[in-house]
Amino acid sequence: MRHLGRSAHSSADTVTRTSFDPRPKVGTRRVDLLRLYQRVVGLGGYDVVSDTKSQKLAWRSIGQEFNLGTTNLPALAFNLKTVYYKYLAAYEIVDVHGKEPPPREIFEDVSAKGGNILGRTLENFVRPQPRDPKFVDGTEVEGSDADDHNTPRIDKMEVDEPSSLRERRNLRQAPPQRVLFQGDMSTMRQSRHNMATSPTPHSGYPYGSTNGVSSHNSNLPTTLANYEPRQQVPLTLRPVTTPSNNPEAYKALELARRDAILAKYPSHSQQPKGMMMPGTGFTGPSIYIRTLLSLQSGVLEEQEYALHHLVKISHERGDKYRFDGFSGLAEALVETVLQIGSLMGNGHFDISYEYQELPSSNWRIDGMNGTPDILEKAQRLSSASLSDRLETSDYSRRLCLINEAGLVLRNMVMLEENAEFISKYPAMRDLVVILLYLPDHASTNELRHYGFDLAEQLSKYLPANDDDALLKALTHFIDDSDRAIVLASLRAISRMGTSLAELTPIHSIPIPTIIRICDWLLVEDQELRTACLDLLYRYTAVVKNIEVLLDNFDVEVLIGRIVRLLLYGAKPSGDKLPDLPGAILLPTAPATEETQIPKIPTELVEQLLIFDEPERSSQWYVSHIEV
Repeated sequence: MRHLGRSAHSSADTVTRTSFDPRPKVGTRRVDLLRLYQRVVGLGGYDVVSDTKSQKLAWRSIGQEFNLGTTNLPALAFNLKTVYYKYLAAYEIVDVHGKEPPPREIFEDVSAKGGNILGRTLENFVRPQPRDPKFVDGTEVEGSDADDHNTPRIDKMEVDEPSSLRERRNLRQAPPQRVLFQGDMSTMRQSRHNMATSPTPHSGYPYGSTNGVSSHNSNLPTTLANYEPRQQVPLTLRPVTTPSNNPEAYKALELARRDAILAKYPSHSQQPKGMMMPGTGFTGPSIYIRTLLSLQSGVLEEQEYALHHLVKISHERGDKYRFDGFSGLAEALVETVLQIGSLMGNGHFDISYEYQELPSSNWRIDGMNGTPDILEKAQRLSSASLSDRLETSDYSRRLCLINEAGLVLRNMVMLEENAEFISKYPAMRDLVVILLYLPDHASTNELRHYGFDLAEQLSKYLPANDDDALLKALTHFIDDSDRAIVLASLRAISRMGTSLAELTPIHSIPIPTIIRICDWLLVEDQELRTACLDLLYRYTAVVKNIEVLLDNFDVEVLIGRIVRLLLYGAKPSGDKLPDLPGAILLPTAPATEETQIPKIPTELVEQLLIFDEPERSSQWYVSHIEV
């Protein structure tokens, strides 16, 4: 910067003899001439940056780089251009282009308006035309010809003063003096003689006034002549106290007002006993209590709200939401699901908790001891005919409510404590039987499968009595064509009473059903085989059932099938197996080196035992790669 300053200063002084300012001011900021010079030269020089056709608003963008401001950008850009033109343009011609800069009178003394500085010489330089109407094309026009060459303009007031020099210099003329109106301030009206003999006004100022003040003060009142303006007194301001700038003062004011009220009315100072003040005490019921109360309200909108949250709670927080912690929850859910009977049109179930025998002709359910004829009522419900027509909005709304209640029950019994608790509720056992016998329809399939899931979870805590309606229903659905229903029935029967202190034997399974279960052992279905074997194990645990099986089924065939399952995937050893009549052995491929399991060296085992898990597994994996 110092080198550029000295060079530019010397060039300006010696070549154009222009005063040099090393840090000129543009707006409110100083401009670094070195940075400005490098930026403009980097863009191609003054002529390129000033060319508005190739680079629009180039000077404005350079001004933004120098942070000259954001207000009045065109003026800042022109001032920056003027600074470069005045201090650096001549240096650019010498340093960059290697030419002699133009003389001062056609360069620095001329405005920066315009562009090209390289081609500016004395020969081609055209001076700007004066605005005097007597000059046309740089020459003076005399007489009336000057008015013919110029645009007509409005005639201005002529002033009696030497105009030759003023017109030549094209200077502005002084505006005429404006005289304020002064009324007649005399106490008495002047006569015509006085008006005739009144002094003549001073020449040049009408009505004898100078700048609006009369030069003859004899006619003015004394008060107006001696008038002096009142001196302005500074206002005394004090801050206003508001709650935002002085909260402590308002707090003290409020306390004082309250103390004054309590002193005036002493009875108000005593707080009533047992009254809960706002913001204190019980914060309100939890979401669990609110959903329980909403479900018990019987209002459709409240029940929808409750079941919406219960579905989420039972799925995400099933371990926190237990039946024994919320009294009435199980009963409310069972009553909601039982509304499926009234929705189908022919069964309006009602739970009764009275100690009396109920007639079998109605749809009442005994909530104390269980309903003896629940199986007949469920079968009557299954005979209901459901149409495939479009469902009404009320039907869909109530069906969604019932399905959500069934889903909540299904999710909650997945917890063993909840399953054991609700299994002791007689109405729950009757509800499962009703759900199993729902009609096979698209609108009831979801709730029906929830019933089979409930039976599978609750059967562990239910005794397997021969006259039990649930056992009869599950035995009936073993012959169903739906694989999921068959699996759920087999699992539920095989688990009945397994969690009780005394295991109740099962006797009531028909012989054709047992024969079908034995035949299913040949089906290539792992889940079905497992369920059949579990039920056969439970059935053959009773000696009486074995005798029935020997009398009605070919035991040799059954034993052969069981042996076949036992030998599945087995490999023969050196000993010869005894010949069993009816046994079907699967062919096995001879053992090869690829199928034999290699023996692990003792040294490798000792090295692996040094490490702990999971490092031991990593080392075992590395040993396979190294081998």
